[in-house]
Amino acid sequence: MRFVRVGDFGPPQLAAVAEVAGAVLIWEVSELELDPVAVVTDPSAADWLWRVVGEDGHRAVLAGAAEADAAGGALGELRRLAFGHWLRRWWPASGRDAIPALDAALLDAELAVVTARCEAFFGERTVDSDAAELLAPHSAALLRARSLRDPRVDALIDAALVVVDDAGLGEIDPTWDEVVSAVPVTGDERYAAVAGGRVSRRGPDLVAAGTATVHWDAVPPGVFDAAEDTVDWAVLVGPGEAPTIQIAVATLDRSDASGIPVRADGAVGAVAEGALRADGFAALPLRTADGVLDEDTALTVDWAGLSVTVGVPTAEGRDVRDTVRRLARTRLEAPPAGAFLAEILAAEADF
Repeated sequence: MRFVRVGDFGPPQLAAVAEVAGAVLIWEVSELELDPVAVVTDPSAADWLWRVVGEDGHRAVLAGAAEADAAGGALGELRRLAFGHWLRRWWPASGRDAIPALDAALLDAELAVVTARCEAFFGERTVDSDAAELLAPHSAALLRARSLRDPRVDALIDAALVVVDDAGLGEIDPTWDEVVSAVPVTGDERYAAVAGGRVSRRGPDLVAAGTATVHWDAVPPGVFDAAEDTVDWAVLVGPGEAPTIQIAVATLDRSDASGIPVRADGAVGAVAEGALRADGFAALPLRTADGVLDEDTALTVDWAGLSVTVGVPTAEGRDVRDTVRRLARTRLEAPPAGAFLAEILAAEADF
């Protein structure tokens, strides 16, 4: 395992990261079988190192060694911890690309179990160490998951309930008592992509229309369909009306896009800024630096170069997104040993 003080590890979409006491461990998601790079932030706090590199290796690292041999078994749960958090953030769920969403409750439940197993590696202020926080929102969803009558699901929920008990969540949320003694209920919790509002792509008011792509690192996870060209836009100019742009972004079922910023930049300095509705739709006035864009100008300019940004501006490239999609499809086609149950169930689903 390589130890560094600082480093550039490429796009976050391609890195599985686990914060432990005094260090951050980073795996390349396409090479999870390799040892991670450890970015050491506080060598004196990394008292777990002996578990990974042995006592001699621990002393060597504290003395400034850049590398030490790691025991693969000691890293197994930390690798799963890092990859589980990667799945939560970067899994490219998409109806258009036929990549099913992972069951969030089951993923978080298994990640909570893994987190509890990694307790010896955490410090007091470690970001990834709160198993109870992972489980807290999911009592109702895990109650519904009992309806699958799948022994793998039941075994996972039973393991998660140990974490619930240790964290005292049952005292806060009585629903956990129902999870313990649940009887089958209805509900297939698959996800599907939906388009929300629709832009006007026909009629006399339509001046221009096009598509754009959401950058994954610009928006919260689990809100938008992860395919390319999921943003539809249309510039409309009605007689005697100020020019407007309608924007519709394909969202995932049961997600909420409300408040996520959206911006359009077009010809002659035209700009539209606002926020999306819950269903991913926005209708915004087009303006220039001098005020509202006039009707005659809007009817005559070339809108071919108009760009739409959802979320914050980023430089994310399509090659990064394509790499993640290939990884997701590979894992769905043949879930590897150690795959999360949420991945296995997604692979088995008739999507």
